[in-house]
Amino acid sequence: MQVLIDRDKLLATLTKCRLVSDKKPTQPIASCVLIQASGHAVTITATNFYAAIQEEIFAEIREEGSTVVNTDELYLRVKMLSFGTLELVLSKNDLEIRDCVKHLMYKLPHLNADDYPVIQEPDERDTKIEFDATQLLQMLDQTKHAMSMDTSRPKLHSTLFEIGKKKSPVKGKSVARMVATDGHRMAFSDVLIPQVSFEKSLLIPYKSCIALSKFLKGNQSTVTLVDSTQGFFVNIDDLRFSTCLVNEAPVPVDSVMTLSSTKKCSCILERLRLLAAIKATALSANEYTGGITLTLDTNILTVQGDDPEKGKASDAMSVDYDGKDFVAGYNARYLVDVLEACPGDTVTLQVSEALDPLIIKPETEEEDSSFLGIVMPVRL
Repeated sequence: MQVLIDRDKLLATLTKCRLVSDKKPTQPIASCVLIQASGHAVTITATNFYAAIQEEIFAEIREEGSTVVNTDELYLRVKMLSFGTLELVLSKNDLEIRDCVKHLMYKLPHLNADDYPVIQEPDERDTKIEFDATQLLQMLDQTKHAMSMDTSRPKLHSTLFEIGKKKSPVKGKSVARMVATDGHRMAFSDVLIPQVSFEKSLLIPYKSCIALSKFLKGNQSTVTLVDSTQGFFVNIDDLRFSTCLVNEAPVPVDSVMTLSSTKKCSCILERLRLLAAIKATALSANEYTGGITLTLDTNILTVQGDDPEKGKASDAMSVDYDGKDFVAGYNARYLVDVLEACPGDTVTLQVSEALDPLIIKPETEEEDSSFLGIVMPVRL
C-alpha cells in the first residue's frame, strides 16, 4: 500500500475514530483503525464491537492495500507532522508515515487487516428517513444529561428514540421524540419532521449517543437514519456511524406524560436568573443528597442550601405565583442540567405536592420543537 493523503483530513477522521475506539480494550484490535486504500479514496474504520465509524477520504492511491494500526498512536504521529500532504507506505513489518515537507518519518507496527471485525452494512430494503442534523443534535443535547451511568441497567443507560408514535399537532408532519431517564429525572425532546407512514421505537446506548452528538456538531446538512436488523445507522456526508441497539422494553413513557399533565400550580421566571441562584446555593447543598430547597410563597421563590459542614446559602427572586405555599428539596446538579438543556429565556415551573415531580419547560414552545424536564424531589 502506498498513499498520498491530506494531513488535515486524515487528522480530522482520526479524531472522530478516537471517540469510538476503546482506550482499554479486552481485545487489542478494538483500539485500532482499519485503513483500506482502493480506487481514489482511503476508507478509515474504527469499532469497539457495539459501535463503528467509517469515513472516506479522497487520496492519491499509488498502490492499493489495507492494514490495521493503533488509533491513538497514529493520531499522535499525524498531529506532529506538517500541514500538507502525507505519504503512507506499508512494508512487511511497519506502516511508514512520511512528512513530504520536513522529511520526518514514523514507523508503526501493524496487524493483519483480515483480523479486523466485519462491520455490518444496512440493507437496501431497510427503513430510511432524512433528518435535519441540527434537529437530531438538539434532541441529543436536550436529553443526554438524564441518561443513567449505571451500565447494569441498559434501558436506563440509553436514550429512547421514537418516530411517528406521538400524534402530531400539525397536519402533514410527524413527531420524532427522544426520552432519557435515570429514575430520578427525565427529559423529553420533540421535533416535527416530514410525515412518515411508519412507527419506530429504538433504544440507543449511552456511549453511542455521546459519540453521535460530537459527530453532528457544526453540521448543517441532512443526515440519513437507517433502522436495520443489523443495527442503527446514521449517514453524515462521507461518514457512516453504526451502533447496536439495546434489546429491552423501554420505560413506559405514556404513563409519565399522564402524570406530568395533571393539574399543577405554575410560576414563570427567567431561566438564567434561576440557574445562577441554583449554582450559587449549590455550594452549600446537602453533602449526601446534593439537595437544595425551593420555597414558593406569594410572588417569591427562595432557593436555599443548608449543610452542617458547608454552612448556609440563600437567594430569593420575584416570580408570578399566587398558588399555595410550597417547599420541596431537589438535587442541585439535576436542576442545573435541565435548565442548561432547556431552550428559551424564560421557563415555567410546575409544582403540586412536595413529593411530586417538578416539571420544567420553556414558557413559549418553538414552532417545530418542544422540551420538557422532570426532576424528582429528595428528602433533606
